[in-house]
Amino acid sequence: MKNPTLFIFAVIFGGFLCLACDDDSSSTTNNENNNNFTSLTPDNILDACLIRDACEVLNGGYISPCVTAHYDQVEQQHTQPIWNDLYRCVLKTGGVCSEVEKCFGNGILPQSCDPNTQKGYCDGSIRYYCDSFSGTMYAMDCGEAGYECVVGYDGNTACTEAACDDSTFEVACNGTLMRVCDNGYINTTDCGVLGLDCVRGEIEEGVFKLFCMGDGGQCDAETYVPTCDGPNKVTCDQGVVTTIDCTALPGDKMCVPPEDETDIPRCNPAGQECEEGEEYCLDSFVARICIDGYFYDRDCTELGFTRCTGLGVNHDIGAHCTH
Repeated sequence: MKNPTLFIFAVIFGGFLCLACDDDSSSTTNNENNNNFTSLTPDNILDACLIRDACEVLNGGYISPCVTAHYDQVEQQHTQPIWNDLYRCVLKTGGVCSEVEKCFGNGILPQSCDPNTQKGYCDGSIRYYCDSFSGTMYAMDCGEAGYECVVGYDGNTACTEAACDDSTFEVACNGTLMRVCDNGYINTTDCGVLGLDCVRGEIEEGVFKLFCMGDGGQCDAETYVPTCDGPNKVTCDQGVVTTIDCTALPGDKMCVPPEDETDIPRCNPAGQECEEGEEYCLDSFVARICIDGYFYDRDCTELGFTRCTGLGVNHDIGAHCTH
């Protein structure tokens, strides 16, 4: 099984990609989704990602990273409400791309921009940012997450608790939240998503750093043998035995034991049908996407589009809905 490393969870803890899903690969129709989307399901997020991609808004080569990002990095950074607001808007468009674009333009069609000279700006809680790939000025409402828009030292905008001074800010834990100052604004990371605590440690005299840590006994990383204990990933981090229940993470995960003595256990997708990156058109209409080891099928015509196609010269890369 591949080791997913696309997002911050995987970078820090290894192999953690998050999407709540099951092995039901049947597509969700527009009729089934004909509601206010007050509570978004994993199926809703997949549909929104396919629609966004089809309308070439923040689109990429594959669909699954869009979905998994919503359930790991976005959740850990407490910005999920912002994206929920955007995706509720997308799901109500019926696949009309001009309306999808307005969802990402604060109600109007986004304007073009030069990322070299126009990085973005704040208008109250609305964050405007220039997407360097498309040269488009997109918008999101930071207020949906209780955040404000701040312009960082480098000129880029961010949704954050508040502005801060890197030279005077004291790193601190707020419950399970790690709060650090970087680029002129506060960055938060929620250790609680992993079932861990935020701990402030002195790494050298007068210099403090925050860690996501477990509450186990002391250990020596040089001699400790990391392992799977049933569904739990057990490792030695920062001199403390750390246990993460893979099944408690968003999505359908299981603990995969180390392959050898140089490896570590990982919370990987529990599904065995497919591996991340397996995306293709099942026929001219149905997109098949692998998420958490399970295939999900989506009929593009039920999302407001005419067919499914791949990218590249042979149209065989990925699965994308199109008009």
